[in-house]
Amino acid sequence: MFDRQLSRMRAFMERERAFGADMSHELRTALAVILSATEVLLDDDTLSDKQKARVQRIERAARDMAELGTALLLMAREDHAQPGGGCQVAAVIDEAVEKQRHLLGSKPVAVDVQTDPALVVSADCGLVDILVSNLVRNAFSYTAAGSVTLHQDSRSLVISDTGRGLPADAVDQAFLRHFRDIASTGAGIGLSLVKQICDRYGWQVRLESGERQGTTVTVVFTR
Repeated sequence: MFDRQLSRMRAFMERERAFGADMSHELRTALAVILSATEVLLDDDTLSDKQKARVQRIERAARDMAELGTALLLMAREDHAQPGGGCQVAAVIDEAVEKQRHLLGSKPVAVDVQTDPALVVSADCGLVDILVSNLVRNAFSYTAAGSVTLHQDSRSLVISDTGRGLPADAVDQAFLRHFRDIASTGAGIGLSLVKQICDRYGWQVRLESGERQGTTVTVVFTR
């Protein structure tokens, strides 16, 4: 009886993994079309600023969903992956900073990056990139002036900014799925994904913030 129940549970979990992988693939295909269309629209000089702002909202939402699909796909694949080489965190950080730098635009924000190439974690680099990119994107997006610092040593990554910060009652909810504070422009999945990835690998993540006092996020990696 117990063996039969266990087999049914395993079969159910396998169907769930397959469904997640299939859905993420289908979503990525549709979202690629949406992102391609928004890119064309944003290059259209005949659009007004108000119209472009609306297209940018569509683009941000589509990118959030595409990232979620990528995370689901990677997590589903990794359940069956054999242990392999590690992921160099410093390389992921450098790439994420350059990828998100456009968010700073002409804002007077200084970026200080200090990394240690010796830190290599046993994790999928795609998921590490999603984790780091979300944190960098938030710091760049919500810092109007001042600085963003990324310090990574042999065991942790600390990202601090001088942005608007979060009110005290929002800090404890920041990692909840679909949480958005009043000034947020995203879909509310970024920090939730960060927490899920950290939980998956047994890493620690904590957030300290205060309204108009900036935000600091610390990720402690275990190897």
